[in-house]
Amino acid sequence: MISKRVKTRTDGKSSAADSLRYGEGLKVDRETGELLDKSHRTRLGNFGIVDDGVYAGRDVEEMAEIIDLAAIEMQANCDLNTRVGLDKRIGHFVVSFAEEKPSEAVLRDTEDSMLAAMELDKNHFATFLHNDNGYWHLHIFSSLIEKNKPHRGNPLWQDRTKRDKVCREIEARHGLQADHGMHQVNERGELEEIPRAERQARR
Repeated sequence: MISKRVKTRTDGKSSAADSLRYGEGLKVDRETGELLDKSHRTRLGNFGIVDDGVYAGRDVEEMAEIIDLAAIEMQANCDLNTRVGLDKRIGHFVVSFAEEKPSEAVLRDTEDSMLAAMELDKNHFATFLHNDNGYWHLHIFSSLIEKNKPHRGNPLWQDRTKRDKVCREIEARHGLQADHGMHQVNERGELEEIPRAERQARR
């Protein structure tokens, strides 16, 4: 498993609506004019005006309505903190899987563990499973603004290290193929961070 954080737009036009519609893959087919939906599985969490849970196999028009409602709620919460820039209110992360389609158990563990490690598990979040590039990958979008007062922003301190550690832990728990990263299992069977010099030498 490999995880990365996707840079947000810096032109001030980043929004929950754009983020979640991208995640769901909602777009109009140029030839047929029909609305398309490329997400194989969608999960929403910590919302109020839409149901939390996993969505799959829903009618595309119904999913578009659900996504739009979720985006309204997420954006409203993000806008409660006016001190944080527009480009720092929503986080976008991608987790790529090296093997076959991940099981529901792996997806749940990935979502819950990643969000908890970055202290985003209490915020609004939406995840989307894609395979449009020929490999399975999970898009995770989360509000970086707390739901409850004082609605602080999350600076994602050391998120790369935290996400890498979660990847190695999930690989071990579910018997997945291990990718190279910042952590490895030592001779005692414990997960430890690889020294920076050693990581650079491996490259």
